[in-house]
Amino acid sequence: MKNLYPEEQRGQFESIKQIFFVCIPMIAGPAIAAPIIERFGVLKEVNGVMGMVPAPSLFFFSAVLTLLTLLPLTIAARQRKRR
Repeated sequence: MKNLYPEEQRGQFESIKQIFFVCIPMIAGPAIAAPIIERFGVLKEVNGVMGMVPAPSLFFFSAVLTLLTLLPLTIAARQRKRR
């Protein structure tokens, strides 16, 4: 992928990639998962500390959110076919 970047602007494009692939998911992921874990998690003791452990329902919610990303892609594919 790096070979596709313009040689003189490689650092700028790499920064944009880092924002979308690292920064945003690290902020949005815990913000989405924390309420799900608090509501559906299991209270357990781990290493002498009580805390909430994610339940399998977290995977269900993650799958639903991932499937929702297909909606804009299908709309974009239809618009591209019209052209």
